[in-house]
Amino acid sequence: MKRLTPRRSGFLLALLLAFGSIALAPTPANRPPARNPFLRLLGPAAGLASDLQWVRYRAARDAGSEARAISLARSAIDLEPTRTDGWRVLAAHLALDLASPEHEAERTRRAGWFEAGIELTRTGERWADDPGELALWRGLLYLSRLEVDPDLLDGGRAELTRRAEEAFAEAARLGSAEALALIERGR
Repeated sequence: MKRLTPRRSGFLLALLLAFGSIALAPTPANRPPARNPFLRLLGPAAGLASDLQWVRYRAARDAGSEARAISLARSAIDLEPTRTDGWRVLAAHLALDLASPEHEAERTRRAGWFEAGIELTRTGERWADDPGELALWRGLLYLSRLEVDPDLLDGGRAELTRRAEEAFAEAARLGSAEALALIERGR
């Protein structure tokens, strides 16, 4: 075994401090803690890793591997949680694709997929760069069901409309000009 010289011990101490500062650095308030502590070590490469996961998500989705696609999308979001479009893409897949009558015949299962997509927009609001866009998207998801699947939720069209209005009001409160325009147009 080599002897620990002052130079080597200084190098080891510097290395330990560098890794310790990365691993133990506080998570910024606008980001969720990474599920995997090693994700924090990616730093600026997290965006590239997230992009790669989105490519893999699309391939899995196109191949019909829903569980894998959802898992890949979640990992992409974990890598870059401030990216609003990631939350929106996965919410759309859950609430529009998987909750569609063409994909799922049973209403309660469709409602479950739809609510999962809706809940994802709420979760994303806490972390995404543009929470107003996700609240707006939630309102649009509710409106999208009016013609396609009006009885998806208990209360039917009236409930879908009420929830859409609430989502648009939240989006406007969060600074969405598009939501404000929709509210004004609806009056």
